[in-house]
Parts: sequence; C-alpha cells; structure tokens
Amino acid sequence: MKALILENIQIDFFPGGAMEIAGSDLLIPIWNQLIADHEVVIAALEWHPANHVSFAANHPWRRFGQVIEVEGLSVELFAIHCVQNTFGALIPTGIQKEKFQDPVYKGTSVSIDNYSCFLDADKKGDTGLQERLQDLNVTELTFAGLDFERSVYHSVQDALSLGYSVEIHKDACLSGSDVVDYEVKLKELQGLGAEIVSSKLA
Repeated sequence: MKALILENIQIDFFPGGAMEIAGSDLLIPIWNQLIADHEVVIAALEWHPANHVSFAANHPWRRFGQVIEVEGLSVELFAIHCVQNTFGALIPTGIQKEKFQDPVYKGTSVSIDNYSCFLDADKKGDTGLQERLQDLNVTELTFAGLDFERSVYHSVQDALSLGYSVEIHKDACLSGSDVVDYEVKLKELQGLGAEIVSSKLA
C-alpha cells in the first residue's frame, strides 16, 4: 500500500502568511492530482502551542533566523506560526480534503521542535505516524509539500531509516531557501535511496 504525505500545507506557509513561501498557492492543482492518485492521504501539520520554543517572540532580544541552544538542542527561531486552533494553522480552501485521514500533528510540545512527521527533534518523541502506517500496511510513501529543507527533508530521512520506499514529487514541493540548497538536498536524499519524480501536471 502507498500513502501520500503532504507536509505543512497550511495558511501560514501561503502568500500573506507568517512563514510565507512565494508561489505555494500555485501548487494546489498538483497536490489535488496527487490526492486523486492515492488511496491513503495524510496531512502532516505544524501544530504549535503559543509559547513554543521556536518562536523568536518567546525569547527576549532574539529575532527570526537566529539559532539558540535549548536543553542541548539547536533551535532555529521563527515568527509565530501555525498556532493550534488558529486561522494560520488551517489547510487552505481549494485543496481537496475529502480523502484526508486524520492529520499528523508536529511540534506540539512547548520545549521540543519537530520538523519530521515521524520524530521530534530529540529523536525520542514520535507523532504516531509510524504506528498508523503499519496498521494500514503502508510500505511506500510519496512526499510533497512546503518548507522542503526543513520538513520534507527530515521526514524523508526518517522514512528511509524506517525502511519505507520513498518518492519525492520535486515539482510538488517548495523551499524557503535558495534553489541551489534545494537541489543539493534533493540529491542528498536521492543518494540515500529516495526516488525523485515529477507530477503529471509539471
């Protein structure tokens, strides 16, 4: 069984959002095509408490983009985004959600950040996704979504280490970093065993 994992398809990552990624709204037709092509569809969503460790506003004299150390872990600081039960954490209209299963929530702890849809940054806590996929007899994963260099990148690494067959739809992902870094990370994941593919609408 194959499942589609859609990362961070949330309003705060769309134009006008706190973590805006330019052009993210243009990917909706591609995501909808991928959704139509998969039986199992799971959205992996950031779902932060308002006092989350990664919010620069929660650290006096700190700002977006800085990296600090908290409990032995490096934490990159961001604008307040995807706070639980707020507008910015919602999935935008236009994305066909009828086939979605219950979402996987990331970054729900106050003190531990989480990029991967499988494991917390400390690699101790997990989101419950692995158990769900096992219950569904899923062995193959397709990844698409936003904030590639943080979320998709780390999720694919964990998926490969857990033994899943993985494909990344290159044109169905967007990065907040420069194009060169995006290509480097894609090649790195390909070297680890991920297949890089293009969508039908590309």
